[in-house]
Amino acid sequence: MTQPSIEPTSDEPGALDPRPVEEELQFVNFDLAGEEYLVSVDMVREIIKKITITSIPKSSPYVEGIIDLRGSVIPIIDLRKKLGHPPVSGELEQNIIIVEAASKLIGLVVDGVREVIRTSAKKIESKPSIHKSTENYLTGVLQRQDRLLIVLDIGALFKESDMWEIANGT
Repeated sequence: MTQPSIEPTSDEPGALDPRPVEEELQFVNFDLAGEEYLVSVDMVREIIKKITITSIPKSSPYVEGIIDLRGSVIPIIDLRKKLGHPPVSGELEQNIIIVEAASKLIGLVVDGVREVIRTSAKKIESKPSIHKSTENYLTGVLQRQDRLLIVLDIGALFKESDMWEIANGT
């Protein structure tokens, strides 16, 4: 006796769609030095208003210092300096994006946070050479209406050696 098949066929309701599923990506969109950047939400742990930062003597020029966030000491990076942008001129209410890089929490000072963006992985264009100072840290770019958003690679931006340097103030 033959058992009927319980596998869905293409003309049955609930059948498997043969088309490949498009990978959807989510990014936090933020401003920095007049440009818009994206960082994967998978890397972001928290976003806070910029608070008092304790400086660390003899640290790298891009290390702004450390903060105490609910009992955790987190190094804070001036992303403008790290990427070779000019310092902030005048008053600007900045944010700190807490990200996980090389298994450590690190805070990135940015000019402002805009939104969370969802997009298809196919819409991310290969990395162009926009700025010499940032090209090693880019994953690609996303064209969105009349805006060009730069996708940052946090892993490339802060490698293990950078994390040791940041943590030890050298």
